[in-house]
Amino acid sequence: MITWLTLLKEHGTADTAEAFHKAGFATLQYDHRHWGSSDGLPRQHVNLFQQAEDLSDAITYMAGRSDVDGDRIAIWGIGYGGGVVVQTGAYDKRAKAVMAISPFFSGEIDMLRFPPTAYREAWEERASRIANPEIEHKYVPIFAEAMEMAEKSPLASIIGNP
Repeated sequence: MITWLTLLKEHGTADTAEAFHKAGFATLQYDHRHWGSSDGLPRQHVNLFQQAEDLSDAITYMAGRSDVDGDRIAIWGIGYGGGVVVQTGAYDKRAKAVMAISPFFSGEIDMLRFPPTAYREAWEERASRIANPEIEHKYVPIFAEAMEMAEKSPLASIIGNP
């Protein structure tokens, strides 16, 4: 029987996916919506609940394959992906094992590197949208689009320095 291991496209997972595949595991590697080779706008949009939903959809896809044992599905994630697999495993019981390396859940420490007013502005913007749903979402890119942007305007993205 083939066991499936989900690997999110993150640091070091491509080599790990290949190693598991060579060991006889069926593997699926993908990018979350809005990231990498997946489509979706805005780019680099992070939404734990959407990403857990997408991972659950990936479980559905793999469980439906004739060459995969749907009762032996495991999910894997590193960093923020570790938080996604824990979230997914909490409600999708088809995942029989959850492997998380350095799961990133709250971002409290990382938030210290954000532009000084980003956290306060995000909550103010959210409160404004609750009061007036017509207000458009404000998106701040996580990474600068180019080195020139990072050098010119380091506060225009969350991780904006060169």
